[in-house]
Order: sequence, then C-alpha cells, then structure tokens
Amino acid sequence: PLCQKRKSLKTYSDFKRIMEALSDYRFYKKGIVSTPIPSNDHIDKFIGNVPEAWVYYCSAQRNHNVANRFFCNDSIRTRVIGYQMFKYDIRGFLQWGYNFYYDCMSHGITDPCLDPGIFRMSCGTSYLVYPDRGLGCYQSTRQKVFGEGLNDQRALKTLEKLTSRENVEKLLEKHF
Repeated sequence: PLCQKRKSLKTYSDFKRIMEALSDYRFYKKGIVSTPIPSNDHIDKFIGNVPEAWVYYCSAQRNHNVANRFFCNDSIRTRVIGYQMFKYDIRGFLQWGYNFYYDCMSHGITDPCLDPGIFRMSCGTSYLVYPDRGLGCYQSTRQKVFGEGLNDQRALKTLEKLTSRENVEKLLEKHF
C-alpha cells in the first residue's frame, strides 16, 4: 500500500522529495520515501546511509540515552539534541506536537495548564506552547531550551568552520 501511495503522489504531483517519519530502515531501502526521518532511538541504522539525515522524538522515546522534552527530564536532556544533531550531521528536526491539546484518543480538547498529561504518560511531548486567553500563546521552558540546543548546534557548526570538525569533536569528547 505504501508503494502504491508513493506512485500516486508522483503521478499527480511534482514532488521533489517525500519525507516521512520512519524507524524501519527497510522502508527507505524500498524507495518509499526519499528523506526518511527516524526517531532518535532508531537513527543508528540511517546515519551514513541516507543523503540527508533528519530526526524526531515524541512520547515513545522514554529511553534515558536519547534527547527528549518530558516534564520530568532535566533541561539538559532537551538541550543535548543540538550536540547530537551536530555529532551525526543531522540537517533537520521533525517537530511533533507544537500545540496538540486533544486528550487521549482525541475525544476532546484539554487545557494544558490544568492537565499537562494529555496522553497520561508523556507530559511535555504534546505541545510546546500554552494557549493565551487572548490571541497568542506562551512559550514553554521546554521550547526555549530546545531553541538553545539548536543554537548550540549552530555554534558548533561555526566553530567547525573556524577550526575543523576534528577539533570540535575532540573538544566535545573531552567535555562529554
């Protein structure tokens, strides 16, 4: 079915690239998507085997060895995504749940200020902003920390240009 859907997309459109969240490398090898986006706990199969690496995380990545933004995590576990993206030359991040306020199984909308556990087990992954009672929204600390992680990645890339990738990697290995 996925191969048929890809053929349909190519028939009726001029897509240059089809991106999809994947955690199974076999789907990429079959040519179903041109840019696979694996979860950060499955990225090892894709690193070095795809032309452009992307990554995502969501509520399923509870493992303590990967970045995420759960309420219960220290901020460093959110911010380390920048280091990981630099280390593995990851070009993009697929953002899940910027402002998803539905409850489990999408039966109704919840107020994240009163009920942060939209999925009852993954507080923090479903949204990065809080609704303002006016027209806007409030940034969460998790969103700010994630932004700092992306700034870390940019700083590391700049340092790489000024020195070398080898020097930056040695510096990071020394401190991490």
